[in-house]
Amino acid sequence: MELKKYQQKTLEELQKYILEMRKYDTEKAAGVAFMIRADKTYNWAQELGRSPFVCIKVPTGGGKTLIAAHSVGIIFKDYLGERSDKGLAMWFVPSDAIKTQTLGNLRDRKHPYREVLDQRFDNAVKVFDLAEAKAIKKDDLTDNLCIVVSTLSAFRRTDKEWLKAYQDN
Repeated sequence: MELKKYQQKTLEELQKYILEMRKYDTEKAAGVAFMIRADKTYNWAQELGRSPFVCIKVPTGGGKTLIAAHSVGIIFKDYLGERSDKGLAMWFVPSDAIKTQTLGNLRDRKHPYREVLDQRFDNAVKVFDLAEAKAIKKDDLTDNLCIVVSTLSAFRRTDKEWLKAYQDN
């Protein structure tokens, strides 16, 4: 699937941001790079601690999931290059309905999103929901890109239903 110009520009901006981050101390990299690229203060997501994160705003129907599929490859190449395209990626979505849809699309080897990932990661991609992620083996992580699809709300500690994300693991 060919990217539209604005999608390609979005990915180019992400790559520039990541390359800027690589220039700085790990603890401060996200904030400094964001300030340089956007001339705004970086806001850390409390749920993620000090892990860097990027939020890309794209209008409804603008191809957010396609951009995300390409973004994973950019992040592993330009930010996590030492991992040799292996490891874990958390893929957060806003709702359970979108989680179900995204899981189905990422698991379907004929879907364009999965094709992007398979092409970039040489077919070494495994997709899990949060419950399945508890069964990920060390070999899965050393031999594949493992993608865990979840909602951010699954990690909130205020709702007892969502505390199950912390159960066992």
